[in-house]
Amino acid sequence: MRKYLTIICIILIIIAEFSCSQQEHSKVQSKDFSIFKEEPSRQSYLNGTIKYAKWFDIQYYNDYKLLIVYNPWRNNQIYYKYLLVAGKKQISEKVVGITAVIHVPVEKAVSLSSSHIGMISELDLINKLCAIGSSKYIYNQEILSRVNNQEIFETGDIQQINIEKLISLSPEIVLLTGWSEISLNENKLMELGIPFIYILEWMENTPLGRAEWIKFIAVFFNKEAEAEKIFSETELQYFGLKDKIKDVIQKPKVLHGICMDGTWFVPGGQSYIANLYNDAGAEYLWKNDTTTGSIPLSPEAVIQRALNADIWLNTNITDENAYLLEK
Repeated sequence: MRKYLTIICIILIIIAEFSCSQQEHSKVQSKDFSIFKEEPSRQSYLNGTIKYAKWFDIQYYNDYKLLIVYNPWRNNQIYYKYLLVAGKKQISEKVVGITAVIHVPVEKAVSLSSSHIGMISELDLINKLCAIGSSKYIYNQEILSRVNNQEIFETGDIQQINIEKLISLSPEIVLLTGWSEISLNENKLMELGIPFIYILEWMENTPLGRAEWIKFIAVFFNKEAEAEKIFSETELQYFGLKDKIKDVIQKPKVLHGICMDGTWFVPGGQSYIANLYNDAGAEYLWKNDTTTGSIPLSPEAVIQRALNADIWLNTNITDENAYLLEK
């Protein structure tokens, strides 16, 4: 969750080297979610709305919540619907149009993506994890300690998942990144009745849109009030940082990304990265592009446009980049 603030802070520091700029927190009341709202409303969440995220809605009813995930690859059609039932209330598993019925709060979960760990940690939910995909890209010390003590197990990612291990853990939900197509292993596990919860934060094209998915995760654990407070603080800090560079006139030109296997994928002009650079006071070289995804280009095409760039970010370390720098 804090990574969005960290990224923009780093960019602001870099930009400060190139240009000069001029230099009431609202309280969120806790709510008792043991009784849900009687009347549902699109994007109803506490007293406000889902403000930035495009790909999910939450609707509240008397004794259940309806969580809707939209499909960004198919004209905003519904991707999945989850019916979250309060406590132990029984309901038919074959509700028309419902992907899974889940009793909340969830007590036992699996997270297959390391990118969701930050939000889980912010919500103080690490003790609800019984497994993760892999600890390779995780730096949270509490999780690493629990993995070493075999309190949290590693199942492998969805492509190489240890199905027997996952079944033996009996998780109530499995959190994972959603893609345009469902993998073979996902289909197998769905047939076994393991609820997969697809998170599409990576498809949001704004930093705050991505950060707002903390509200999505919170719903399964009845942590809405905590998520609202965390997000409100993040939003306030984000706009505070953005305000500091609002009067920047000379904006540094930024090149982003790396060349891999002869192709340079640059973020589109309406992508999350492009919007982040814009908010940080930079001039992204592909700012006039209208796409939200990545653009595959030849190294020659990128270099030609980037000759006057002031900053090259997210370069990674590859032999190809070293070669390009030599040229």
